[in-house]
Parts: sequence; structure tokens; C-alpha cells
Amino acid sequence: RLRRSVARVVAVIGACLMLLVAWESTVIAWDQWDELMASMPASAAWFLVPLVVAGVHGALHLVWQAVTGEMHVDMELQSELS
Repeated sequence: RLRRSVARVVAVIGACLMLLVAWESTVIAWDQWDELMASMPASAAWFLVPLVVAGVHGALHLVWQAVTGEMHVDMELQSELS
């Protein structure tokens, strides 16, 4: 019981940190959007878009873990790692 509660708290903290990463990446991308790369006529902020997507995606997984209290375990992968 205690282990599951601690896992939920850690998942919430992790989700908050992932959302912070996504937010700060969005702010930096917004500020750099008008800066073009030297090698091609595209915004340098495109490098930060995957950080935004990954931050939100990771936070959603962690929120799901915090709400349900369950971890997703892939049995095939688990057997390969054991």
C-alpha cells in the first residue's frame, strides 16, 4: 500500500516536471521562431518541437499512472529482460 502511494506521488512529480520541460521548450521555441538556421531557410526552433511533444506525451503517461496506480508492463519485453 505504501509502495503504491509513493509511486503515485512520484508519478505526479514526474508529470509536473515533464510539463515544465514542455512549457519551457514552448517558450524558447516561440522566442527563437524567427531565427533561421545558417545551413537552410528553416527556423532553429524546430529542434525544440520534439521536446514539447515528448514532454506532453510523457506527462500523460505519468498522469495515467498516478490516477490508476497501475504500471504498464509488457510481458514479452519483461521476459526478454529477465
